[in-house]
Amino acid sequence: MLYEFKDIKKDIKIEADLCVVGSGAAGAIIAKEIAETGRRVVLLEVGSYFKPPYYGHNVQEGLEKLYFQRGFRSMLGKSSIVTMQGRAVGGTTVVNSAISFRLPEWIRTRWISEFGLKFSNTALDDAFSRLEKNLNIRPTQPDVLGQNNLLFKRGCDQLGIHSSPIYRNERNCKACGVCLTGCPEGAKLSMDLTYVPWGLKAGMDLYTNCQAEKIILEKGEARGIRGHFLEPDTDQPGHAIEVKAKLTMISAGVMASPIILLKSGVPNRSKMIGRNLLNHPGTGMLGLFKEVVNAWEGANQGYESSQWVRDGIVLETAWGPPSIASIRLPGFGDKSLAIMKKIKHIGSFGAMIRATTTGRVISTPGSYNPIIYYPLNQHDVGLLQRALKYTAEVNFAAGAEAIYPMVHGLPEVITDARQVKLFEEVKLKSTSVNLIGNHPMGTCRMGEDPGSSVVNSNCESHEVKNLFVCDASIFPTAPGVNPQLTIFAFADMTSQYLKKRL
Repeated sequence: MLYEFKDIKKDIKIEADLCVVGSGAAGAIIAKEIAETGRRVVLLEVGSYFKPPYYGHNVQEGLEKLYFQRGFRSMLGKSSIVTMQGRAVGGTTVVNSAISFRLPEWIRTRWISEFGLKFSNTALDDAFSRLEKNLNIRPTQPDVLGQNNLLFKRGCDQLGIHSSPIYRNERNCKACGVCLTGCPEGAKLSMDLTYVPWGLKAGMDLYTNCQAEKIILEKGEARGIRGHFLEPDTDQPGHAIEVKAKLTMISAGVMASPIILLKSGVPNRSKMIGRNLLNHPGTGMLGLFKEVVNAWEGANQGYESSQWVRDGIVLETAWGPPSIASIRLPGFGDKSLAIMKKIKHIGSFGAMIRATTTGRVISTPGSYNPIIYYPLNQHDVGLLQRALKYTAEVNFAAGAEAIYPMVHGLPEVITDARQVKLFEEVKLKSTSVNLIGNHPMGTCRMGEDPGSSVVNSNCESHEVKNLFVCDASIFPTAPGVNPQLTIFAFADMTSQYLKKRL
């Protein structure tokens, strides 16, 4: 049953077998899987439940309604790095580009050998296979690639480097390129269109606009969740909710999950709750082509190159609405307008790195919005410098007449491929580049050592019985590829374990 803010007329006290906080990549899967066993499941989501006709082309409204802090949440340190998390039923799966990579084998091996994780490759591969089938995960189809993705392929081919279509969870993609503000066609198979309705059909109760505030702790065990409903437009608190549950699952995301644990007074012997913040900082570069690109026609992220993935670099196409894409163009006023008039001829390629920097999520009194500290180190700046050089080379190899580096210390426009060497010569700092970090991970690290991790291999707290955390916050290290499918898979495996516990 779905309960929205308008449906709540009084304080609520209910009981459940499982209470799940967060309806994103992990929470929705766990809630659905347990609901289908006949157990009573309550799923709490701080955002609203939007539907595909709402999504799409109004960028300002999409940012305001679908993201935490209206899309302006940032990680602070030596530089400010925007990090965007979805706030809606379905979480960030609603607003991402549907990218679905399997966790690389060598990263799996590292997690098992260094952190003692007790999962088998067979179990993980079985989970991947189930999810790929359920969510129709497949390479971006030729008819929706669009010219921007094809130019990227051309550039990689000219350089003799690997590239391939990106695997995405979608069905009947119409190539409208507005994934950033949700799919108006309902083609992106995000959690709001798949596992959440499947869970509701199985008997799950979903409460939206509900801020989970504290875990109920009694004698070293989790007994459920207390919170308040929030008025959708103002976030003013309304009626209270208390869910008493046999098992409690926190899947609120990398920024919110540690905050809930900290505000609840969960013992923190390892001192790792909120620490070990990981990311894949990324940047983009626009190129000007003689031919018409119309980069908005096609999958906004449909092609990638993993040529340097073991070095910590992945190149991907990337596109956003013109108002967002223009951030990566130089100048103001007439200068900016002159370039934007050529937008039909502009393509967009990007790069992300497997950063070694670790940061911290800090709880503040009276707020569930965290302070996020992430001081990008010089090693990672050097990795970004390499990534930018490779991105420039692909642009020129694809036929770009000019590129716009948007790097302090480089020319605003580079028109000669021979000038790519400038990317090696510039003295890059973390403040020299316009960065984004939409893959936060690691703030409730998984491991078998209670002294250095928050949860074990079954995602259960080392400190509190019957308390679980499952989302990207459990990742021990950055995987180096888009994390969505790995989150799905760990949620799937965790749900199989929970079935045995209930």
